[in-house]
Amino acid sequence: MLDSWLQDLRYSLRLLAKRPGTTAVALVTLALGVGANTAVFSVLKAVVLAPLPYEEAEALAVVWQTDRHNDTQREGASVPDLRDWRDQADAFEGFGAWRSASFNVQGTGGGSGAEPERLPGAAVSHQLFDLLRVPPALGRGFGPEDDQNGAEPVVLLSHGLWQRRFAGETSAVGSTMTLDEVRYRVAGVMPEGFGFPSGADLWVPLAPQVESFAESRGAHVVLVLGRLAPGVEPVQAQEQMDLIMARLEEAYPEDNTARGAFVEPLRDVMVGSVETPLALLFGTAALVLLIACANVANLVLARVQSRTGELTVRTALGAGRGRLLRQLLTENTVLALSGGALGALLAVWSLDSLVALMPASVPRTGQIQVDLRVLGFALAASLGAGVLFGTFPALQASRLGLSTGAQRGEGGAAGRRGPRHLLVVAEVTLATVLLVGAGLLVRSFWSLGAVDPGFAPERLVTLSVQLPDARYPEPSREDYPEWPAAQAF
Repeated sequence: MLDSWLQDLRYSLRLLAKRPGTTAVALVTLALGVGANTAVFSVLKAVVLAPLPYEEAEALAVVWQTDRHNDTQREGASVPDLRDWRDQADAFEGFGAWRSASFNVQGTGGGSGAEPERLPGAAVSHQLFDLLRVPPALGRGFGPEDDQNGAEPVVLLSHGLWQRRFAGETSAVGSTMTLDEVRYRVAGVMPEGFGFPSGADLWVPLAPQVESFAESRGAHVVLVLGRLAPGVEPVQAQEQMDLIMARLEEAYPEDNTARGAFVEPLRDVMVGSVETPLALLFGTAALVLLIACANVANLVLARVQSRTGELTVRTALGAGRGRLLRQLLTENTVLALSGGALGALLAVWSLDSLVALMPASVPRTGQIQVDLRVLGFALAASLGAGVLFGTFPALQASRLGLSTGAQRGEGGAAGRRGPRHLLVVAEVTLATVLLVGAGLLVRSFWSLGAVDPGFAPERLVTLSVQLPDARYPEPSREDYPEWPAAQAF
């Protein structure tokens, strides 16, 4: 049996080499279809399908405040409301809070001599990393003693920032760096790949950053992450939060009137906005693969019909229908796997460009890569394509008997165009669906770009200035030094 399979394989390779033009067209068509699907699947797997990189991530949920007056579902919480949630909500193991921020880094105590830069970061409560169950890779995390007013300023670094500004030296822990003109001591370094919230390069304790809002229920300055208690479902947590917010609304009508809570799983927060667009993109790539399969099936069917004489002779020499079918399927499988290999290479080559085109709102783009699972998908897509474009022509050819071949003669079956016409119709139909969808998308994009913003954007620029709190602690003061006049652009 093995010798027979090897014989089929050698014959298939010789046959593909014998018709280089047809083989090249089929390979390029399959490579484009499989490559597009593989590249899009690698994005879909990393962004949507892969579990969140946290232990028992399904128990993590963001707890938003809602406002019935403005019909908003996702607002931050006030610090006093957060304290009440911690006291009253036993449906959660605990709550952590964070507030996105950015910092002017003026240098490091490690003597690296790095240039000043502005870095994204976050102010976080000391409970946050415990809820995520992600300890620092080096040093220590924040404790209750760090997360209070008047404590020594400490900072946690991302792995990338540690490598960039401290050259990955362990002596970075315990050194100091200046953030917004305040000296911070480096407490630790987070693991490689950790980035919560997305894009953060460093983290500082929350309490000193929200000191002026500590007693204001009207200032919704923090976002809240909760971990559900064991056995508690999000629906149950939502019911309890509704009761708590009703009590707070009654107790503090001035600030909490029409205020509610919305418990949303962390996964939905991170990937919910991009899940549908990526699924549609993957569906579009699948249609491209179907068009490629229809195209290659037409080529294969035309080639098979031109081999009527050969198949008739093999039948006359004793080859059964199963033997012919196996030979033809082997040829198609070799063609499909060769095209799939080229498609996988195309996906690897184009993946960086695809990631670069994605908007910044797409999460976890740093995890997009062609790994073994993606290659397994490419293999499955190649075999699936081989079945799609190869089975029907193989069945058609295996039905050719001695009498049929003798009547039609060499190449006579080429006149039987019904199956090929059906494939052409299917291919044109799928292509029309894609073209109409793409046309509507381009038209919508063009219409959005033509909307009048109400001003002339030519030669206009914007400038954002972030004043350090250490030098400007109060929002308005007359004795602050004046900034130099801005130069015209």
